[in-house]
Amino acid sequence: MYTRLGTACIYDGVYFGPEMQQRDEFEWDDDNEDKLAARHGVDRYEAEEAATDPNASVKRIGADRVGNPEYVFVGKTDDGRILFMVGVLKRDRIWRIGSARDAKFQEKRAYRKRSR
Repeated sequence: MYTRLGTACIYDGVYFGPEMQQRDEFEWDDDNEDKLAARHGVDRYEAEEAATDPNASVKRIGADRVGNPEYVFVGKTDDGRILFMVGVLKRDRIWRIGSARDAKFQEKRAYRKRSR
């Protein structure tokens, strides 16, 4: 069951809709890439694939310390890996993924349920 709210929908308390746009870009630095790989075994390309998944769940969770909107994503890579990510939307539609990990069982189940 879902309710339409403009261009986004709400399902089980999670917004999903066209948050990511084709012209969007990603910002990475070596420390961030290394952290994702070392702690969670996620490389930047997997995180970008999951974030741009058209079926990704997206929910705004607040703002970072300088006021940029912060979001949680659950999306699938081209290889079928479902990831949970936290990202910030910076100036000029540039996204910075701060954390990415394998989705937990319940997050995967909710993603699959919404993606049917």
